Amino acid sequence: MVQYVIDRPWAAPPGETFIYNTGGTHLLAVALTEVTGTPALDFAREHLFGPLGITQLDWWTDERGYFTGGMGLYLRPRDMLKIGELFLRRGMWNGSTVVSSQWVAEATAAHVSTANVVWCGPEYGYSWWVGQGQGHAFSFANGYAGQFIVVVPELDLVIVATSGWRGHTWSSAGTQWMGVMDVIVNRVLPAVDH
Repeated sequence: MVQYVIDRPWAAPPGETFIYNTGGTHLLAVALTEVTGTPALDFAREHLFGPLGITQLDWWTDERGYFTGGMGLYLRPRDMLKIGELFLRRGMWNGSTVVSSQWVAEATAAHVSTANVVWCGPEYGYSWWVGQGQGHAFSFANGYAGQFIVVVPELDLVIVATSGWRGHTWSSAGTQWMGVMDVIVNRVLPAVDH
């Protein structure tokens, strides 16, 4: 998987055009492992999952044993909610700093236009989409076929959604993803805002 990503030709010079790239996120997980000398899962358990009390999870590995960045992380919805709450509270959890507030702000800030490849996420931060719906700014992490952590600071709100993903084609997964996000933006946000 690592060599496959490295061997791909550049589609455009870095920073010039937005292209969502899970392979690039996998390279970050590999780099983290190599730099720290610690598998990404162990690093995450020590610095993120442990402090949040997340103990039940599964994470795919590639053929070389690296945990896959950008995909294959299975969390319970209640644990996804903890990550959303962590970002809503600007890195604080139970009175302790787990992630710096500066990092949370950077990660959820718009750094590049997505050219509206996602109707509700016209900009992208550091692995967080940045958008607006029903007059409220939000950021969200998402996964294949409709997995979401949506953080809406103005409403003091975190929304988590999970969806069945097995058996989908790329097209049907996209349709389901759009349906889930439509419910979040056009039904949940207005209901909470009143």
